[in-house]
Amino acid sequence: MADAFTFFIYLTTMFSTVLLVKAGYSSSQGLVRILPMPLMTILGLIVLVTITGLRHEVGEDFQGYVMYFYEQPFFDDSTGFKMEPGYMFFVKLLTDLNLKVWTFFTLFGFITYSLLLLSFRDFKHLTYLGVFFFMTFGFYFFTLNGVRQGVAVAAFGLATSYSLERKLFKYIMVIVIGGLIHKSLFLFIPFYFVLHKIKFSSYIWFVLFILSVIIRVIPIENYLQLETLTGVLSDTSIDYSSFPTDELEAESGITLGYILRVLIGLFILYFYEKLTVLNPKYIPYFTLTLIGILLYNAFSHIQFFSRLTVYFTFFSIFTLSFIVDYLTKTKKFILKDSIIVFFLLLYCYSIYVGESGTSPYKFISF
Repeated sequence: MADAFTFFIYLTTMFSTVLLVKAGYSSSQGLVRILPMPLMTILGLIVLVTITGLRHEVGEDFQGYVMYFYEQPFFDDSTGFKMEPGYMFFVKLLTDLNLKVWTFFTLFGFITYSLLLLSFRDFKHLTYLGVFFFMTFGFYFFTLNGVRQGVAVAAFGLATSYSLERKLFKYIMVIVIGGLIHKSLFLFIPFYFVLHKIKFSSYIWFVLFILSVIIRVIPIENYLQLETLTGVLSDTSIDYSSFPTDELEAESGITLGYILRVLIGLFILYFYEKLTVLNPKYIPYFTLTLIGILLYNAFSHIQFFSRLTVYFTFFSIFTLSFIVDYLTKTKKFILKDSIIVFFLLLYCYSIYVGESGTSPYKFISF
């Protein structure tokens, strides 16, 4: 359970990062630029990276990454440890420089959250909302555990923007770089050729939504031979893959947490047709989100699918941002404010229960 200090750290980090990112992309700050981001946005990035990098014993996989960081010089083929070359490169570089493990968490936090911000390159005015939903909907806590896959997921977000611009080289380049950190990202190379072609009606999505919930109650894992599919996703030694969930759900039960996420998915689906008609650029983001929703509804209790699902559900931070922006422009402030408050409460609850081992928060000792 979280203490008052933990609440202070996570809430302060979330509010300060969101406000700084928003200020960075406001008209008054937009002219002050360093690299591809405004100065205030970079300050928000620094806040987020600092809290991520200077943590101690925070996250279920924290000790696993610490162990590999310090022990990797002694590993060879006989130990059975197989890690992606990009990940091994950074670990070896930092250890060769005699740096401590906090530099690893800081570096990977910087890479992940930079990719997150850059993935909103076509919707810069909504970046602050994306950061808000990224943190309150569980993805931030996910990156504190799935350090490698967090990089890959954020890289897919950036690659998608290049896919929609039909920039094949940049898309492949981002996928390859991210795949060298977590090779599951290589599975998404074909999406470049099909994503812009998927345009289902809201009726079809709704039918698929209902079917996905029905499938959830069928013990489908008893009929699938998943062993032949998991090689790309699970043969590395450190892996965190489950989208934020609870222990009962992992045992295939229909829990309150599952029902809540199903309702959030239905809420997003409700706005699909209305927003994609207003702005066709939203279609691919809704498509990826809805694929993730269907996968979660049907297979969230199966580890193999959980590893894939997070790549799609990540795009809910885009679609929820689109929805809030639409509600703001149409002056539906009560519904907009209700969404913000709901996700704030969800964030506080996640902090309280220590989702994925992220509470209590502790700083490292220098």
